[in-house]
Amino acid sequence: MARTTCSSAKESPHTLVFSNQKMLLLPIELILRIVELLMPSGDYARQSPPYLSPVALSSSHPVTETLLALTRVCRAVNPVATRLLYSKCLYIDSYTRLADLVDTLDAKATAPHTQQTNPWGAATLSVEDHLTCLFLAPFPFENLNDLAASLNVQRLFAHLHNALERLVIDMPLRTLYPDDDQLGVRRPLFDAFTSLKKVQEFVSVRDELFLAYDAFPSEVREVWASWPRLKRLALYNVDIGRDKFWAEINALPVLETLVLSRADGIEERETFSSDRALRIVFVDGEDPRLPTDAWVKDAEKAGTILRVIGPLAFDLEEDVAGLCQEWIKDHAVAGDLWDHERQTPLAV
Repeated sequence: MARTTCSSAKESPHTLVFSNQKMLLLPIELILRIVELLMPSGDYARQSPPYLSPVALSSSHPVTETLLALTRVCRAVNPVATRLLYSKCLYIDSYTRLADLVDTLDAKATAPHTQQTNPWGAATLSVEDHLTCLFLAPFPFENLNDLAASLNVQRLFAHLHNALERLVIDMPLRTLYPDDDQLGVRRPLFDAFTSLKKVQEFVSVRDELFLAYDAFPSEVREVWASWPRLKRLALYNVDIGRDKFWAEINALPVLETLVLSRADGIEERETFSSDRALRIVFVDGEDPRLPTDAWVKDAEKAGTILRVIGPLAFDLEEDVAGLCQEWIKDHAVAGDLWDHERQTPLAV
């Protein structure tokens, strides 16, 4: 084996000298830039906006596995890889992952404060400042009756409430109604979602974000209606026949896109109920429920653009509800739910 020798004083500081050859070392700034570019960030060819990038990469995604390995490379790479894991890989799909994440954040919050610096002296932000994107599905598929999970969601949002901007949830909120909530599972969830301050993008895969709890005041507005920065909203099976729904939509100051998956109440409204110029997208299965011609004309007069995605199912024996929910989840997490090129114009 060739014997390694030290570089002479005349050699570049980024050069290692071996017995028969020289090996150039990349500057740490360039290495960290390469780590940053591991993250998928939309379609570069079309210069896609950031909101078309993935919300969260799963634990089995190659980028997630690579970043996890990079946290063990050296002290210079660890802070950048860790930041990317927290900001781009929060795919919480089980109670165990939720509990581990909350315990970690609690430990960091109670540890003595020390300002971290990278090797060239630039101060780094705290972990919580990077928790801007999250996929959250900590409950079993058809069981919300888990108080520990509910309380951990509340603990998690206590850390994220001032940073979270993009949120996709897959929770069985309709499987436990307030009258049957003997453990008090629903109230912590209501308080947790109400605490969020900066949400710009929200997707509820299985419902309209049904957070009613025992003694829930009937006049209280929907939780998503309390998020003033909300730009993109996707709800499943929401009743759009109610005046209250459109009043809350109209009250959202910066809302741009509304995705309605298998919406109810479409047939009950003959006219468009919003005075806003929006992009409204309908997603449905084999027999899409779509607005009336008069509704479409009113929407066009208000400057609203109507689109439709579907039909997603062509076999009457298929689980249309499950198919729509899975489609919404996959595309919301991938970030392309809002991609206009996937949508077909709806007109009369």
